[in-house]
Amino acid sequence: MMKTQCDKKGKNGDSNNMAKKTIELTYQEETDNNEKIFKELVKRVRPDLYVILDLLDETGINVLILLKYMRQLNNIAVGNGYGEIITEIVDKNVTFIRGVESDRLQIPVIEKKSVKGFYQNDPS
Repeated sequence: MMKTQCDKKGKNGDSNNMAKKTIELTYQEETDNNEKIFKELVKRVRPDLYVILDLLDETGINVLILLKYMRQLNNIAVGNGYGEIITEIVDKNVTFIRGVESDRLQIPVIEKKSVKGFYQNDPS
């Protein structure tokens, strides 16, 4: 239990006649108060992070999963910019978060031969 003291002004409102009142807070009450203050601070300073923090609290998703997912997003972004992230879940447990970088192609699978016998889309 944590004890805090609050000053109360006397009946006539003068500060010389102040009585001290001790308020006892449990550990959980103090933790809840601190968390509320922290969330308000984050909400004012970084509203984007507050949304993530609020969603993590609401859903209970393990933050480590989010961090690993963000790492894979970054790896694809600093690479060639194309890819996918595969999340494998077995029995309500994330087993793999795999980022797969891809090359973007827009070429036909089967090419038509030109009159000369060469392929039309031959890059060489």
